[in-house]
Amino acid sequence: MKWLIIITGLFLLFWMKRSNDEKRQSADFSKSSKSEQYIPTNINRHPEEDLSEPWRGRQHLPTDDPNDKPEGERFETWEEAFNRQISDKLEFMIEYADFHGVVTERNIEPISIHLIRESPDLYIKAFCHLRNSERTFLSSRIQSCVNLRTKRSITNLGQYLRSKY
Repeated sequence: MKWLIIITGLFLLFWMKRSNDEKRQSADFSKSSKSEQYIPTNINRHPEEDLSEPWRGRQHLPTDDPNDKPEGERFETWEEAFNRQISDKLEFMIEYADFHGVVTERNIEPISIHLIRESPDLYIKAFCHLRNSERTFLSSRIQSCVNLRTKRSITNLGQYLRSKY
């Protein structure tokens, strides 16, 4: 009879622990690996924001006049100045906190950068090896970055790419 009570007690403990673990996972508080951990973030995004090109509607180009060009000889149009293609084959390892604060480690190859008017942030469109597809990353959510070719740490990937391209 004592064994039956002990086994029942162990079963109840196991069941309670399992249901608590499922609740945590459903709330995106999973700490299943070193590369995915929950970190609170105050970065907000509008729920209806277009995820494929989130910079659209935020750029507010200075003018629609095709004759009004940016200063200098580097860019022909304001559209080109705000949306820059990455011509070199670069690869970075980043730690990125998504909208929910879940941090993942990713290897990315930047394709283009997209500036936001009157904001230090920019969007980086890149091929993500973790998801095996093109993704868009907000520069302020990149917590750390290493250039995989030079093995050097980069403090701010957005500003690094902006100064280069």
